[in-house]
Amino acid sequence: MGEIRYSFPVKYAVISMVQVTDRIKELIITAGGKNISPQQIESLLGNEVYISQFVCIGEGRKFLSALVVPNFALLEDYCKKNNIEYTSPEQIIQNPDIYKFYEGLIAEKTKSLGQVEKIRKFVLLPHELTQEAGELTPTLKLKRKFIDQKYKPLIDKLYEE
Repeated sequence: MGEIRYSFPVKYAVISMVQVTDRIKELIITAGGKNISPQQIESLLGNEVYISQFVCIGEGRKFLSALVVPNFALLEDYCKKNNIEYTSPEQIIQNPDIYKFYEGLIAEKTKSLGQVEKIRKFVLLPHELTQEAGELTPTLKLKRKFIDQKYKPLIDKLYEE
């Protein structure tokens, strides 16, 4: 038998069957040298109704963090039911109770992941990521490098000690 080389990370499901799990260029390599697939984490959290968009961050960093865009339609209902006053999305995301709410959602959704794959810190964004702003491709995939540059001050703040 010859050697088989793959340009994709793979998982062996059954002898002689290969399952493609991700694209190499989409892997995050942390400061500790761990290779992490952000799509796995993003798909776990993308199914959460209170989260509209989720971007996993961590390239060259000690731990994973995230940019989270809340589903403001549902979040406004949550605020009304829990007597949380607000006048704008910016005010909602600055509320400590809302941050704790999202902290619990993220912890619950990622409890099955390994320790290095868990989101330690995150920031809530007051607006959707859009193609017009250059954050998404025409097929609505994340432009990670552009997002990292655009939100660099927010991201760097997550990693301050």
